Amino acid sequence: RIRLISLSIRVFSWFAYIMILFEIIYMATPFALFFYSVYRFPLNFLNSNESTSWLVQSVLPHFCAVKSPGVNAVLMAGWPLVITGFIIFATGFVQIYTAKFRRKGAVTGGIYRFIRHPQYAGWIILGLGMAILWSRMIVWVFYVTMIFVYYFLARSEERECFEKYPETYGRYYENT
Repeated sequence: RIRLISLSIRVFSWFAYIMILFEIIYMATPFALFFYSVYRFPLNFLNSNESTSWLVQSVLPHFCAVKSPGVNAVLMAGWPLVITGFIIFATGFVQIYTAKFRRKGAVTGGIYRFIRHPQYAGWIILGLGMAILWSRMIVWVFYVTMIFVYYFLARSEERECFEKYPETYGRYYENT
């Protein structure tokens, strides 16, 4: 079972690497010129229709300006998510590192009174905004992957906090 998991991780890693490499190759080489010259007409056709312009936005967002007011409204919704996510992340960051430098123990007040993992929540909200703003299939794949990674990191940190702060973290965990 462990070998299968290890193999799956390696396959996924290579797939992600190849996708990123493909993006770099077709965007930073003469192939990009060929790609855009050959596919200019179908992409412009898709972009001219409001119901299909989102396809162009999700495949090649840097290639064209989308003419669909609906797609543009969704894109603009990404900015408030980015800003909100950053504020949540920064608030949690300041609280946790202030407590670490002052050696105050577990942080249970402020934003941590409402969210057990505000930094991860902030990154997830910010990531959603960025995925909307730079809507590409590879970005969405990595966004979903990031959510799973943060979930497992949060579980690991919770186990550590139960061990490190047994008298306070249990109550905090139940109430937050």
